[in-house]
Amino acid sequence: MLQHTLNTPTAPKRVVVLGGSGFVGARLVARLREQGVETVPVSSQDVDLTSPAAVTTLGGIVRKDDAVVFASCLTPEKGGDLRTFMKNLTMAEHVGAFVETHTCAHVVYIGSDAIFKDDVPLVTEHSEQQPSALY
Repeated sequence: MLQHTLNTPTAPKRVVVLGGSGFVGARLVARLREQGVETVPVSSQDVDLTSPAAVTTLGGIVRKDDAVVFASCLTPEKGGDLRTFMKNLTMAEHVGAFVETHTCAHVVYIGSDAIFKDDVPLVTEHSEQQPSALY
């Protein structure tokens, strides 16, 4: 169950970044380290989030006072079909199962710009939300 325990903004003791070697995750890891935040990048080589075993594996990585950033996904160049879409949902399911059965201090999900058409040259908050693919 989700329970808010902090009433004031508090710097994380450590941040575990799922997707830590990806486009967004690697930049987040670099930025956090620049700010002196202990960071654990987790790539698909470390944990296969599409596997049910990910729940147990994450349990051996994430500490109860860690912030967890979920920035992992299979991007369109890995497939824009239903199978790839379902793998992305499976990753979310396993991270959700982890959060449901383990304690961590904070969870952040970084979503995609995929709610916009692929041919939009510059996405803003005012861009039309009209996805053109399952990604």
